[in-house]
Amino acid sequence: MNIEDDGSLNFLEIPADETNKQFNCSEITQQKLINLSFWVIDFIEGMRTKFGEGRVLVKIKMNKDDKDSEAKKFFSNSREIKYVLMKIKEMRKFPRRVTLRASGTRYYFE
Repeated sequence: MNIEDDGSLNFLEIPADETNKQFNCSEITQQKLINLSFWVIDFIEGMRTKFGEGRVLVKIKMNKDDKDSEAKKFFSNSREIKYVLMKIKEMRKFPRRVTLRASGTRYYFE
């Protein structure tokens, strides 16, 4: 089936520049995601925030098929979350469904 070019940028499906990754979506806090299940789409490591360096910025969708405009992002400094994200990246298994849990100030994926 031949789909006609509608002239939009989306039609071209240009892949993201891995050397200059950005998530153009609204931000949510980890606290608001506790005990919720969602899809981890991607992440950026080594981010600096007002709370310190070495954070990860995680892009999520509540439903796997949500539009990019409905995606959310959150910062994390959790060692457990960083470790899991790196393993998923190594295995090339994004997107991945997770549930965010917390124990005191410790955040982790289940």
